[in-house]
This record gives sequence, structure tokens and C-alpha cells, in this order.
Amino acid sequence: MSENIPSKIIDLCLGSDGSIRQALFILERYHREIVLVVDGEGILLGTVTDGDIRRALIGGKVLAAPLSEVMCTSPVTGKPSATQRDN
Repeated sequence: MSENIPSKIIDLCLGSDGSIRQALFILERYHREIVLVVDGEGILLGTVTDGDIRRALIGGKVLAAPLSEVMCTSPVTGKPSATQRDN
């Protein structure tokens, strides 16, 4: 997985079988608001934000629940080379 993911973001990535607990650890450790959910090849499958986790827990999910149950599967993304001027 790691050879396809830029080193700048690899610490923010988890597999879809990763748990909400693991995502919370990443959010806290790296002071970010998003975890990138990737497959075994490093391809982006979705994202999980602190808000997604909060809504999932309020809705009855447990910390052991897999990210595949709470991730956004259609995130808005941009190319790594994009600038603010790109449309």
C-alpha cells in the first residue's frame, strides 16, 4: 500500500477495515480533521472526518466498527499538483 501514497499523507491513511478507534487515534495524534480510507493498493476509497465519527457514535456505532460503515464514499478531491487557481 505505502508505495502508492505520498509520504506527506501516509500517516493519515487507514484501510476500510480499520476501526473508528484507530481513526480517532490518527485524528488526535496528527491534529487533523480527516482520515483517508484506502484499499490495499493505496487507492482512495473514501474519507472519515471527526464529524462523521461523531454522527456515527451518536447513531449507535461502537468504537470497534469498521470505517467502511461510516466513511464518505464520494469525497471531493483534488490533484496533488492543483493550485487555488485550478477549477
